[in-house]
Amino acid sequence: MAQAKKATETVEIKFLSDYEVQDEMRGTEKATAFRKGERRKLPEASAHHFVGRGLAERI
Repeated sequence: MAQAKKATETVEIKFLSDYEVQDEMRGTEKATAFRKGERRKLPEASAHHFVGRGLAERI
């Protein structure tokens, strides 16, 4: 039996610089932030967002 495709494919990326998500939580202790060198598995669309802006690279 064939395996079902995951609903959301993930991609592993490495951040090339520090980045804080620019939303209503920005500047607070609840802000979403990524640090230079940090590796994360993110949904493909999110990974594309960061890679396309030069903030991260696929690994």
